[in-house]
Amino acid sequence: GAGLPLTRVNKMLDGLARLQGAPPPKRLRIGVRPRHLRQAIDAGLDTRDSLNANYATAFEVCLVAIARAGEIASGLPQGACDFTRHPSRADLSFQYDSSGAPISATIMIVNSKARGIEARRKLPVTLPMRGSYLSPGLALWTLVHRTDPVPADRRATTPLFRDPATNKILTVDGLRASLRAILSNIGRDGTAYGAHSLRIGGATAMAFCQASAEVIKDVGRWRSDAYLRYIRECRGQYMSYMTQICNADVDDMEADHLDLDAHDLDDSDYM
Repeated sequence: GAGLPLTRVNKMLDGLARLQGAPPPKRLRIGVRPRHLRQAIDAGLDTRDSLNANYATAFEVCLVAIARAGEIASGLPQGACDFTRHPSRADLSFQYDSSGAPISATIMIVNSKARGIEARRKLPVTLPMRGSYLSPGLALWTLVHRTDPVPADRRATTPLFRDPATNKILTVDGLRASLRAILSNIGRDGTAYGAHSLRIGGATAMAFCQASAEVIKDVGRWRSDAYLRYIRECRGQYMSYMTQICNADVDDMEADHLDLDAHDLDDSDYM
């Protein structure tokens, strides 16, 4: 295992156990449904409070962008922030129509599972303004213009999602704990969710909207080069699917435990 990340060595040992006929117990993974997230935010987070607004917006963005929690929050020791890996307020922009009304929001985030120089290359993810259940673009616009604004000269040193009292980036552990708490408030089993549940929920919703596996891979940045080609060539269709995620009331018969990204998970995703 020399030179391999310890998490990768752990996966190799799991694979060996499967080959020997003693597979490790399968962990339960539940995706967050857009409707449930809307209900949980409305019931459990007063978004007039700037810290709550950061959490609520991070949840919406993570689900609709099919993002890993570590791509928008910190999983580093002591919650450290590395702006080559984490988005700042300067990594957020808005697109406007001819009347000056915002029509979409774009954030620049890394593919946290990339290796080498690609692990520091930020990719554009464009989000719709409004949907039936989730409105990530509007949540971002409200956060940075009204609830938690920062001066223009501080945007490059301000985490996109932060604790306004300390200017520290939100952490993956904090997102997980808050997500479990607000889902428990609406009668869901909070212990069955992890930080990765938002990404699983976004992919599940896109599958429910009958997007192809290749489209889901592209939007979820499983292959960053294919993702960039897709955005350049088919931006309208891409945005249509993102909007459908915001509107998706995923059927109870859909695979709650759909895991299109099993190789991305580590033990922290279930804590």
